[in-house]
Amino acid sequence: MPFDPNLPENNSPISAAELRAQFTSLKTSIDGLTATVAAQAAQIAALPNVTAVTALIASNAAKNVDSLVEDGTAFDDPPTQGQLEDFQAAFNQLITGLHS
Repeated sequence: MPFDPNLPENNSPISAAELRAQFTSLKTSIDGLTATVAAQAAQIAALPNVTAVTALIASNAAKNVDSLVEDGTAFDDPPTQGQLEDFQAAFNQLITGLHS
């Protein structure tokens, strides 16, 4: 029997069965709400915390390489060994900057 806020009626004789039914329906409602709150708390607990997410993003984001400057050197055709070595050094500097 669902909870009936009109029971027991004013000035009515006390009926154990009627009161038991009212209390049982209230307990059922409370238990249902408790289960809902517990389920929601479990879902919230399963979410990653903001600090952990921020750290994960920072550890996987590209790093600041603003200190590196563009190299406007033109390559000969075919490029010389020195030009290739300079390009390799600049490329390695970029890779190192992105990792740190």
